[in-house]
Amino acid sequence: MKHTFLLLLLAFSITANGQTILGKWETYDGDKKENGVNGVIKIEKESEIYSAK
Repeated sequence: MKHTFLLLLLAFSITANGQTILGKWETYDGDKKENGVNGVIKIEKESEIYSAK
């Protein structure tokens, strides 16, 4: 039983490693991508705090 938690933690860390919210995200007006980008949101992480600009 004590190894089950360790195995679960290891599996989660391997699968979650490639996922991040950091970077630039484009916003669109509804589902219509033909009109172009409405704006760009930049998400950064500074000392354990996430900020969006």
